[in-house]
Amino acid sequence: MNAAKKALMEALTAEPTSVLDVYPDRIRVTSDCWIWTGAKTRGYGVARTPKHTYMHRFSYQLSRGHIPDGLVLDHLCRVRACVNPEHLELVTPGENTRRGIGPAAINAIKTHCPQGHEYTSENTRVVRFKDGRFAGRKCRACDRARCAIRSACRQAAKRGVL
Repeated sequence: MNAAKKALMEALTAEPTSVLDVYPDRIRVTSDCWIWTGAKTRGYGVARTPKHTYMHRFSYQLSRGHIPDGLVLDHLCRVRACVNPEHLELVTPGENTRRGIGPAAINAIKTHCPQGHEYTSENTRVVRFKDGRFAGRKCRACDRARCAIRSACRQAAKRGVL
């Protein structure tokens, strides 16, 4: 067997180390990103490998290894369809939210309520859904002010003032 044929056989039987090796026809390489051109769900590339898989996760695992429990991948380039493992970083879900640009990220970086009270551990009440998921923050100073106004209105209604 000549050297060229031997090299080709080794390449064909070798384990792929990049998503480009596995799906070269479904990725458009730009100057920065590797854009998945196949099927997408909410902007993220998906395929069957053999089960339904997010391709940025597949790309990361193929080139860098296992994604530990409790960590998620953050697209540093902010392009959901990008599958370039160099653009993916393991972070906690909270850090991923803070780095984002959606409503959750915008609210997470707020340090004061709309009335100007600081969100401190003493002045902040954490609100949760019935299943325990985080639902938001409430300002205790504003809650006290609303309660005082409501109480004054009820007392005035009892006296017949309102």
